[in-house]
Amino acid sequence: MHEIMERKFNQQGILANMINNRDWRSFPFGQISEWPKSVYTVCDMILSIPSPIVTLWGSELVLLYNDPYTRILGDRHPTTLGMKCAEAWPELMTELQPLMHRALEGECVHADDRLLTLERNGFLEETYMTFSYSGIKGDDGKIIGVISPVTETTEKVLSLRRLKLLRELGCRLSAEHSLVNFLNATSEIFSAEKHADVPFSAFFVAADEVDETGNAVSFNLRASSGFTSQVKFPTSSIRISPIA
Repeated sequence: MHEIMERKFNQQGILANMINNRDWRSFPFGQISEWPKSVYTVCDMILSIPSPIVTLWGSELVLLYNDPYTRILGDRHPTTLGMKCAEAWPELMTELQPLMHRALEGECVHADDRLLTLERNGFLEETYMTFSYSGIKGDDGKIIGVISPVTETTEKVLSLRRLKLLRELGCRLSAEHSLVNFLNATSEIFSAEKHADVPFSAFFVAADEVDETGNAVSFNLRASSGFTSQVKFPTSSIRISPIA
């Protein structure tokens, strides 16, 4: 009994120290000394793994995670440690809670490059994650939690998407031989893709009017993308006053 009461996590990371020194009386399984062997073993394991993993415990899906997972959380850590998932990630629950419940029912769920809009650094971010949900069995063999390894793939997805856009522009625009056709083709590509990296674009062409130095003083809108009949570009021409 004395060995159980002194149970601690021996890893050197920040999360191990935080978990050891936290009051867990509100946790579904009570203080660390009262945790079932299965809960302690899983937490001990994830604290030693060098890639992001989060575990969700009990019917309210309380969060315990390792040090690498804090990169996924951003500014939300350390508040999220020991927090219910619905409170830690409220913007994700409509989309992800059904998947978590499937895992609690014994199904293994996997997602590749899933778009998740997160607010973790003070603003909404377009992020992509590859993750899985698997049930964790307790000492009696019943599922009491969910384990989820997570890999953020945002940089990969955005890089591939932008490279695809550049290839499409290169292939299409190489066949255009006039400025107007070039601009129209570019705006058509942006409009067809409803491109997240170029949500709006406007192309202006210099008019014939020039100042005394021969520089154009007015520019007319020739092509655009991302605008609608309800949301129009605010002007069809721009006039530049000469610098005194």
